[in-house]
Amino acid sequence: MITQLWAVIQSVIVGFFGAIGSSVEGAIEIFYNETGGFTVAGQFLLVAFGVGIAFFGIRLVTSLVRIKSK
Repeated sequence: MITQLWAVIQSVIVGFFGAIGSSVEGAIEIFYNETGGFTVAGQFLLVAFGVGIAFFGIRLVTSLVRIKSK
């Protein structure tokens, strides 16, 4: 009885994490594939991350300058 219950719990957990893993792999293939490297969407995503980090850095520096000038 307990071993059957444990087997059911294990199969549910394995199935859940298997579904999450396959969905993540599917999402990664949108941005990167092994044969061609980054896709167009992946390149746009990298550019967007770069622009976001640059704007974050600029905003951080300007806020630090404002704090010092007060």
